[in-house]
Amino acid sequence: MISIFLPLVTDRLILREIAGDDTFAFTKIATHPRLLKKIIVKGEEKNMSIYTPLENGVDEFINLAISARRENPRMTYGLAVVEKTSNKVIGHVELSVNDLGDTELNACIHPDAQNQGFGSEAAWALCSHAFQRGTQAITATIRGEQKASRALLKKLGMNVIGFTPKAPNEPIREYWAVERIPFLVTQYSVQQKTAASAAV
Repeated sequence: MISIFLPLVTDRLILREIAGDDTFAFTKIATHPRLLKKIIVKGEEKNMSIYTPLENGVDEFINLAISARRENPRMTYGLAVVEKTSNKVIGHVELSVNDLGDTELNACIHPDAQNQGFGSEAAWALCSHAFQRGTQAITATIRGEQKASRALLKKLGMNVIGFTPKAPNEPIREYWAVERIPFLVTQYSVQQKTAASAAV
């Protein structure tokens, strides 16, 4: 079970529930050339998102996010990442309880909004709130060569805890994790350094 009070607000972002009228924004993310790979289905070439939550289509993604609100206890928080200045949905961040009972993080920012710190800002806010509400550990999985995802998880204080070796037609999977106390201690020290440098 995960407990999150919404919306979450940061300096530049609002993290809120995904709504039906977010379909267009998430379609733009899912169909961006940098997030697509070509697959063969029944002899026909198709494009599929490399971002796992979107790989079965935007409609299913939206429906699952909306239906998760009715779970009791709630096991998934899939949130729209909204940039405050433009009020545009620029991505998605999610915490969910997986089949092993682990709380797992997923995040995706529209490629045009990447390299501006939005992903780490959204992930920090969601993980921090979850830890403060009692979550004990958060995991993440990286499939294949995803340098940006790896950098994000390192910023969150996560470490590699295992991997699945490459199999035919399958990327290597890396499994990452961070526990509550190391995360909160790291966050506290970052806040102290930021406050000290602002006071100078």
